[in-house]
Amino acid sequence: MRDVLYQGFTLPKRTLRTFDGSPLDYYGFIKSCNATIREQVTEPASQLGYLIDMCTGKAREAIKHLSIVTPPSLGMKQAMETLHYRFGQKHIVVKAHLDSITDGPPVKLDKNSLDTFVTDSTNCQIVMEAWNFASELNSSQTLNVVFKRLPVPLQRKFVERVDLDADEHFAKFNQLVKFVKESAMRTNSFVGQVLADAEPNKEQKKGSKAFSVQTMPAALATKPTLVCPDCSDNHQLWRCERFKSKPVQQRWIFVKKQKLCFNCLGSKHTRNICRCSRNCKNCNKPHHTLLHTDEMTVSENRVTRNHCDGASQTVVSAKAVTLKTDAGVRLMVAPVRVFTNDGSRFVDTYCFLDNGSQVNICSQRLMNKLHAKGANVKQKITGIAGSREINYSLVSLRVKGLKESATFSLPEVLDMKDLPDISSSIPRDSQLRSYKHLHGLHFPEVSESCIDLLIGAGAVQVHSVVDARVGSRRGQPTAFRTSVGWVPMGPDELMPSNKACYLCLSCCEPGRLNDEMQQLFEQDFCEKSANIEVPLSVEDKLFLSKVSGSVTKLNGHYQIALPWRQEYVTLPNNRVVAERCLVYLKRKFERDAEFFDRYKEKINELLRNGFARKVPSD
Repeated sequence: MRDVLYQGFTLPKRTLRTFDGSPLDYYGFIKSCNATIREQVTEPASQLGYLIDMCTGKAREAIKHLSIVTPPSLGMKQAMETLHYRFGQKHIVVKAHLDSITDGPPVKLDKNSLDTFVTDSTNCQIVMEAWNFASELNSSQTLNVVFKRLPVPLQRKFVERVDLDADEHFAKFNQLVKFVKESAMRTNSFVGQVLADAEPNKEQKKGSKAFSVQTMPAALATKPTLVCPDCSDNHQLWRCERFKSKPVQQRWIFVKKQKLCFNCLGSKHTRNICRCSRNCKNCNKPHHTLLHTDEMTVSENRVTRNHCDGASQTVVSAKAVTLKTDAGVRLMVAPVRVFTNDGSRFVDTYCFLDNGSQVNICSQRLMNKLHAKGANVKQKITGIAGSREINYSLVSLRVKGLKESATFSLPEVLDMKDLPDISSSIPRDSQLRSYKHLHGLHFPEVSESCIDLLIGAGAVQVHSVVDARVGSRRGQPTAFRTSVGWVPMGPDELMPSNKACYLCLSCCEPGRLNDEMQQLFEQDFCEKSANIEVPLSVEDKLFLSKVSGSVTKLNGHYQIALPWRQEYVTLPNNRVVAERCLVYLKRKFERDAEFFDRYKEKINELLRNGFARKVPSD
């Protein structure tokens, strides 16, 4: 009791804190409210009254009607719940703090602006970390917006000093806040204030047009020395003749290994936070012109063959679409030895293990080398372009890996004149030996670099995987130990062709093309083939009868009566209404003599021109 009385007489009187509905001030207001109202005022009605008086703006509008709620304790409870629902929920407070650091004006290079930015950012960081929302601050979108608010000298200095994450190459929000805080401290120091006082004011800058000198804090005054990452000379990478002389693929590899920006070829930042506004001059995309490659290359091979049984000519269109990407993509291509069914002949070639196909396909070149002949069958091929039934030659083959002993049977193989060119996926020891996880593996090679066999998912025993070797980082292919040997697959940063291939087979018969196109048009425009008779309505019959019965020829022109005009119109008896209107008009004439003169003159004009006539008395 003595301590309470001592505090009451010695400590200053506590002021009541107001709340205008800002989520940034909600929790501070609630703690102040609990300390000043709930602990010192015991009567619920007085507590509610104080609470309403302490609120302004949107907060007061939300709870002012609760003063009539009885009992007052219920009104106080509802008021606190309403304020929490409207202004105190976590997601509302988090969004308000994020808006305070992202939606503000650009930060200026002065004491007040830097201090305000540091205060807002520190408060936001405290709230986010306390509520486990720190990931929102470290997202690329938030960092990009906050980073752009800083002045350009600070942005450059931060890029030079920050230590990027080794795996993600991204800066953290706390690093940015710490850097700005240190810059603000230097600006507020004695030397920084001297430099700020020495800077000319705006009026002096406007009056002097000859030249202007911009001063900045000493922490930002140094300029980095240019060092080319390729030749170590004193110039930027895009000016290096040694770098320009390299092929485009090697330029991509060099930029990736040096962890440079793809957009400006600068260091210590990535393309996501690059401030350079220039894009590629060839395709206008966010990469440097020296790294430009064609976006898409479409190669199409069309083959025409006749059936040996004299059937109609069949056109098989095999289209291979290749998309340019940052890293090449290997498909599962393996060297194999293909036997005839009786084992009398064999050929060494490459096969494509396609687990997206349900059939096995070989080229006619392989058929000719094996002297294999098969029976003519009709096979339905379904692809992106649709489904077709075409006559193929069906043969049976056997296959095994070049360095494997097990042989597998392929009982049903369809022939095709040629397969799409995906020879870039053929494994070469010279290309794959540079990967550490592939050391000790040998990839046999065949003299002819062509793929003559496609093995579908039906040959499960060939596709089965018993082991795998995965690279330690992205851009390294994965090797699978299949029944025909080790097969590399996936992104490969060292592939010379840098192609990602997609195979699309479409088949059609020229004899049926016209019929199918006709059927397609008839489905889209079916009005002609529709045999629907709609009976005439009563209005239609009346229209036709009036038109056909009133056709006349006058002076070489045909005329018809207006179809919707009534010939005999019965008007209602509105004598009473007309008389009442005349009485009102007479009164107006008596009140306004000038209006009466104008009205009389207009009626006489209509009578003179024959536009009106007097009604006879009878």
